[in-house]
Amino acid sequence: EVSARGLSSIISIFAAYLNQEDPDDALLIHITCYTDPESEITTVYETSAGLDETYLAGGVEHYLFSNLSRNGVCWVNLSCECSITGRISEKELKKMVDSIYR
Repeated sequence: EVSARGLSSIISIFAAYLNQEDPDDALLIHITCYTDPESEITTVYETSAGLDETYLAGGVEHYLFSNLSRNGVCWVNLSCECSITGRISEKELKKMVDSIYR
C-alpha cells in the first residue's frame, strides 16, 4: 500500500509493505517534505531500550532506534524528513540507508 497527500505546506508519502503471513510484520516508509522553507521539523519518535545510534551516510546524520519489537531509522535531508521502521536488523537498516546514496 502506498499513499501520498499534499497539503498547502507539506507533501507526505507513506508506503507499507505487509507480510501476508504475519500482518504485524510490516516495513513502513514515511517521507514528509515541507514546501515552506520556514517550516520547522518537529516530529517525535518513540523509542525503547536497545538500538540508539547515529549513523552518517551521504553526509547526512541518520538516527537508528528501537521501539518495542521494531527497529527504525529517521533523518532529515534538506526540507524532507524520512523514516523506515519494521522488524529489521541494524545491519539491514544501514544497508537500506547506504543504498539511498549510491
